[in-house]
Amino acid sequence: MAEELRAFGLTHVLYPVESGLVGYGCAVLALVPQAMLVWYGGVVYSRRQWDSVWMLAGQLACEGLNDLLKKAIRQPRPQTRNFDGYGMPSSHAQFMGYFAAYMVLTAHPLEKVPAVVLAVAVAGSRVFLAYHSVEQVIVGVVVGVVFGVVWATVARRAVEPLWPLITRNPISNLLRMKDTETNLTAEHKAWLARKSK
Repeated sequence: MAEELRAFGLTHVLYPVESGLVGYGCAVLALVPQAMLVWYGGVVYSRRQWDSVWMLAGQLACEGLNDLLKKAIRQPRPQTRNFDGYGMPSSHAQFMGYFAAYMVLTAHPLEKVPAVVLAVAVAGSRVFLAYHSVEQVIVGVVVGVVFGVVWATVARRAVEPLWPLITRNPISNLLRMKDTETNLTAEHKAWLARKSK
C-alpha cells in the first residue's frame, strides 16, 4: 500500500499523514528559512544597522553557493519520493548552519542556544520528511557553518572597523543606516538613564 501524503497548504510541503503532529511540525519547520528571510527584512528595516545588512548578505551569498554546489554535484534527492531538484547539499540545512554559526559568533549569549536548536530541528526535519538523505543534510550543515564562520570572521576583522566610515556616506544618511557599536552604546546609556529614574 502506498504511503498517503498530504500537502501543507501554504507552501506545498509533503508530510506523512500517519506521523501526526511530528510530521506536521516538520512541515512547519520546513518554512523556517522563508520566515527567517522575513525576519531579516524586519531587522534590517527596523534597526537600520550595517551589521544586519552584512549578515543578510552572507545568508544570501550562502544560498548562492548552495545553488552552485547543487548544480555541480547533481546528486538526486532520496528515491523514496518523487521530488524535483538536486539534494546535495540540503539548502535548508545549509541556510540554518550559516545562521547558527553566525549567531554563535556574534549574538548575545541568550540567543545562541535557540539558534543552534532551531538549526538542528530544521536539519532533522529534512531527513524525517525524506526530502534529503542524512549525508545531504550533514554536508549542508557543514558548508553553512563553515561559510558562516568565514563570513562572521570577515565581518569582525575587515568590515566592522569600517562601519563608522560607511555610516558617514550620503547613501547611509539617506537610508538612515547606523554604526552598530556606536548605536548600541548610545542605546545602553539611554536604557541606564531610564532605569536610574
